[in-house]
Amino acid sequence: AAFRAALANPLDSPPLHRLARPGQNVAIVIDDLSRPAPTAGMLRAVLEELDAVGVRRADVLVLCAVGLHRPLTPNELQALAGPAARGLELANHDPHDPAQLRFLTTTSLGTPLHLNRRFLEADLKILTGDVEYHQFVGYGGGAKSVYPGIADAEAIRLSHSRMELPGAEAGEIDGNPVRREIDEAGRAAGVDFVLNAVLNSRQEVVGAFAGDLESAFRAGAKLVDRQYLLRVPRPVDTVLVSPGGFPRDGDN
Repeated sequence: AAFRAALANPLDSPPLHRLARPGQNVAIVIDDLSRPAPTAGMLRAVLEELDAVGVRRADVLVLCAVGLHRPLTPNELQALAGPAARGLELANHDPHDPAQLRFLTTTSLGTPLHLNRRFLEADLKILTGDVEYHQFVGYGGGAKSVYPGIADAEAIRLSHSRMELPGAEAGEIDGNPVRREIDEAGRAAGVDFVLNAVLNSRQEVVGAFAGDLESAFRAGAKLVDRQYLLRVPRPVDTVLVSPGGFPRDGDN
């Protein structure tokens, strides 16, 4: 219901059913297993919109943004995508395969960026994912599904190597050079529509935002702050830290 409501009230964008047309090739990017995104529910809501305007299932690609993580097995992909995605083409992005990649641009930080060819060549490009704090890109979500999600391995390594740049920290967007490069990549890729979720500590959906790449992402980030942001009044000697439990503890 939250995803349907977000799709019915997109931010700074026409509704998805007005962007989609029969005959279009559609690419939908989803998170991999290292993120707690409620992918099956988001895909179900998006596919309802596409079905309503006559987009053929044969013209839809669901692309898993694995970055440099391991590819998912066919069974994992199907379980992640959920029953609504049965019959769709489900594929892992491969950052090491030049045949899957196409040069897009050189970023303002000097990164030669290659992205998944089929995503770039799609007529309608849709991102899904969750918005949560990230240790050096500020927040997950938004254009992070594009870069590093479906980028080439060398560009991903360059992005990760910049985690110690000034401003590259959790909860920072405008003053964060790594986040700025990610958002630049999303704009250059021509993302048409985003559906992002915000979860609580029990991984329950507490908000969903759809529409323009930047507007939906920033709305999600504001909700994350309202849930979790706190000010520490003074320096302390000891901090106990957890990566946040499953699945975030899988590759930290």
